[in-house]
Amino acid sequence: MPFTLQAFSEEDRNMWFEALDGKETVFLNLNKANTQKEGSAQLDKIGFTILRKCISAIEKRGINDQGLYRVVGVSSKVQRLLNLLMDAKTCDEVDLEGNTEWEVKTITSTVKQYLRSLPEPLMTYELHGEFITPAKSGSPVSRVKVIHSLVHKLPEKNKEMLDIVVKHLANVSDHAKKNLMTVANLGVVFGPTLMRPQEETVAGLMDLKFQNIVVEILIENHEKEAESS
Repeated sequence: MPFTLQAFSEEDRNMWFEALDGKETVFLNLNKANTQKEGSAQLDKIGFTILRKCISAIEKRGINDQGLYRVVGVSSKVQRLLNLLMDAKTCDEVDLEGNTEWEVKTITSTVKQYLRSLPEPLMTYELHGEFITPAKSGSPVSRVKVIHSLVHKLPEKNKEMLDIVVKHLANVSDHAKKNLMTVANLGVVFGPTLMRPQEETVAGLMDLKFQNIVVEILIENHEKEAESS
């Protein structure tokens, strides 16, 4: 049975993480003052560099780590790494592949934090409802067709970054026998990371499982999408 947990501060959020043994979950933070300012991350050259750099390190160092992306890093370390990567003066100096100072869980959490810090979700507010609709009904074949057609409606940079993320997640799922991150598990983690409604409502919370389904479809059919691009 799913539960919705409300975190009223970052400290409260971290306590929930500890109680849940560090497992990733979905939080509705009611204290907007404690959330990172929207728009601090962008779909620009630095953003693509951050993503590619983190993904390369994850795939080389931790692709078989159990609970990859579900086990979370310490929030202060994650924020420190993200700050270094987002600064053009220090980004190139950060060594994620050879420096064990940065744990894999810190790097995976940085990927999620970057994506969640974008001015709007990667799959956009505008298309959110359109992505959710086919996930609620229709045959598996029609779902795939509609969702792939919607991907092509995304702005070019959004589509390019989504392709990088989904290709990586498909690779992670290919190692599920060791890392235990099946397509379904990745959908739970990345559904609310790549998609969210513009306004937080009860109806929006009810759609969380359909966000997960959309991401699952993208991962499972990534090769077909790449062929049609």
